Amino acid sequence: MIYLNKKSSIIIILLLCLAFMTGCNNELISNIPQPNTDIMPENVPVEYDDATASHILFGDKITINGSGAELQKNVITIFKEGTYIFEGNLQEGQIIVNAESADVHIVFKNAHITCSYSAALYIKSAARVILTLADGTQNSLSDMASRPSDDSIDGAIYSKSPMAINGNGALSVSGTYKHGISSKEAVTICGGGIAVSALKTGLDSRGDITLSSCTLKVDAGTNGIRSGREDESANISILGGTYAIISAGDGLQSYGNIDISDGT
Repeated sequence: MIYLNKKSSIIIILLLCLAFMTGCNNELISNIPQPNTDIMPENVPVEYDDATASHILFGDKITINGSGAELQKNVITIFKEGTYIFEGNLQEGQIIVNAESADVHIVFKNAHITCSYSAALYIKSAARVILTLADGTQNSLSDMASRPSDDSIDGAIYSKSPMAINGNGALSVSGTYKHGISSKEAVTICGGGIAVSALKTGLDSRGDITLSSCTLKVDAGTNGIRSGREDESANISILGGTYAIISAGDGLQSYGNIDISDGT
């Protein structure tokens, strides 16, 4: 269910590579909710203090230098507000954020995580989570198709809280179970070079999706980017950036507004 105002319609015609919307009706959804301003691009910090942050290093063993995170087997759980810097390769492991009402800032510095049994990054509870891709770094998050078919944690990144991705590094997300990035709350991507491949939807959010100042490539088995559901109105806003979307279904699908003010 897609609503397009005149401005959006004209821009989408000019940017056909962004949106293939066949098979969708154009019924207007009223009472569109206001966006979550806490994760709007202007309110999402990129800066962090390396000296006061907790450092988590993956290798032959996992080491945690600092407070606010704990290790159980290959699962790192963040349980309080703070900045957490991750480096190295973690096979068959996971990051969980379980820090109710806290601001959590995660920084990836050449971090690579693969998880066969769940999401590689699972945001269970937080006021908001910011994922910053450190300058010049290459990072990756992958799940696997071997999970139970009824698993509701259905993305390589799965979030129950508002989240944002920024920075000047690169991130590859591979969702071979279902979706690449899946969220029950709003998602903002306002920096970095992001490549998402997914069995189903590349970026799937029940909340608003805001895209700005990023390079985003999506290769999806169903829809490229989707916001909302039939009973939940949510918008897609593209404020700038560069996009390439390959999908078997719709490039952009929204149960709300699609507003494109800039971008290529």
